[in-house]
Amino acid sequence: MEGELLPDQKRPPTPVPGTPKDGITTDLRQPKTCGGKYRRVFYFMIASALLGLVLWIRHGEAFIAAILSVEAFLSASSKGDHDLHLDPDHLIAIPRGVTLLKCTDWDGQDDLPPSSDSSYPLSLDSLSSLFPPGYPSDVNRGQCDPHFNEFLPDKDQGKIGRGGAELRMRRLTSSAHFTFPLNRTENDKQNRFLFISRGWWSAGRVNVFQRGVKSHQEATSKAKSTIPTIRDGEGEVKVNVEIGYIHKEYLVYTKVCKISVNTAKEGEEAKSSTGIGIFTPDVHRGPHDYAEPFYLTIEFPETSPSRDAKSQPTTITEFVSDMPLFSQNLGDLRSVYFEKLVVASVNQPLKSVSVWGGTLIFRTINAAVFGTFKALKAIRLSTKNAAIEVDIELVQTADALNSTIADLVTANGRIIANATLTSTSEGGTGGNFTVELATNKAAITLAFPSAPINHTLYLGASTWLSPIKVDLPPTYEGSFSLKTALASAALNAKRNTEGDPEGKGRRRELEALQRGYGKIEGATWWGEGRKWDSGGHVKVGTTLSRINLAL
Repeated sequence: MEGELLPDQKRPPTPVPGTPKDGITTDLRQPKTCGGKYRRVFYFMIASALLGLVLWIRHGEAFIAAILSVEAFLSASSKGDHDLHLDPDHLIAIPRGVTLLKCTDWDGQDDLPPSSDSSYPLSLDSLSSLFPPGYPSDVNRGQCDPHFNEFLPDKDQGKIGRGGAELRMRRLTSSAHFTFPLNRTENDKQNRFLFISRGWWSAGRVNVFQRGVKSHQEATSKAKSTIPTIRDGEGEVKVNVEIGYIHKEYLVYTKVCKISVNTAKEGEEAKSSTGIGIFTPDVHRGPHDYAEPFYLTIEFPETSPSRDAKSQPTTITEFVSDMPLFSQNLGDLRSVYFEKLVVASVNQPLKSVSVWGGTLIFRTINAAVFGTFKALKAIRLSTKNAAIEVDIELVQTADALNSTIADLVTANGRIIANATLTSTSEGGTGGNFTVELATNKAAITLAFPSAPINHTLYLGASTWLSPIKVDLPPTYEGSFSLKTALASAALNAKRNTEGDPEGKGRRRELEALQRGYGKIEGATWWGEGRKWDSGGHVKVGTTLSRINLAL
């Protein structure tokens, strides 16, 4: 029958839909997807991005600050604040605008005038025999003479171990001495000093002190709150520079000079500053080849209080110490008044036992700033990746037109400060003060031991991921604002009548509004009738951490 197969016949295979007749098959089924694998890769990338974001938030600024600090030092050591010209004799770059008045020959005659057959800047030609013929004409800037390393100790020679271990080779020292007379400011003369250092080997310590001053503890116990009166224009400032080395040829590659610089801005009358410059090559020999080879001491003359009401205090018009890689310690200088004091370093700490003046500026990177500071105009302290721990006093004079300012700024370092506010007006009342503190990922602790009655304080304190604690003086009157995120803000106020700073039996009034979790706004005053918008203002802010404000 039609359609039936014989026993020896086979049924042809049933064609699959989409199969061509020539027998070449085409699989029309959907291909296998890798969706699960792609999803896992996508989730991994998202998790990595979130982890990277968290690490960046926590440590990104520290990483950038470290890079910038290295870049800042490279710029400072090779360029300084001005364009550089190359000293053709020693590959030492001197900042443009700096005049070398006298460079030491390490012979103890640094204060003698230059001889008639010498012109400055000095080239130290007396030591030129150490160089090979043709030096330095065939040496490019930033490169070293082939024989240069012969004068330098190898790393196996004369290392200084941790804790100041003895040298395995004999360590040599040389010193230079300079003096600078003090002018009488009442004759319209000024005392301007500048101390700078440039070069990879320019590192060490700076000590500034006053001859005849007793220990800080004795001076503190006997000190009066009044501004001392000092005889003006007496004595001279003495500067000593000591250098440590192993090979005497090392002195060839250092210049320690008395310098002069015009610090006036363009269009201003010339302002000549004198001081000391330490200049070394820009060749980096490594961090352990020379351990703090320079020791610079600056000594102010001994002064005594004057009973003559017409006498004026000794005044330093401007004192600038711009010395990267130098730790700088200022001793008890309360008998010296600085109209402007600038102390700057890199990777080394700054310390003040007691200094006072008009404007005080201390700045460094990757090292702490600590000590005692007193200013009539402004105190500006800054660093990065390190702490600021200070006692400051802001003095508002009776004839002051502007607020007395304290500005403390760091990053990745805590701030601990005690700020005393003082007014020289009759009765010691009033005064305008501005205090700003800023850091991140580190705590802020601020206290006001005392402040005059009827003063006006503007305070700002900010950080994040760390707490803030502020203790305001009992005399504070004004508004306040506390703001944090995902954390609490606490307010602690004593409202009894015994704490009235004027002794009138008044009660501290307080109005506070909770604007949400972690947000408080309010105002405080003594007695009745105080308006909300009068007085000072305090603004404190952080994130993910607690705020505590005590009144």
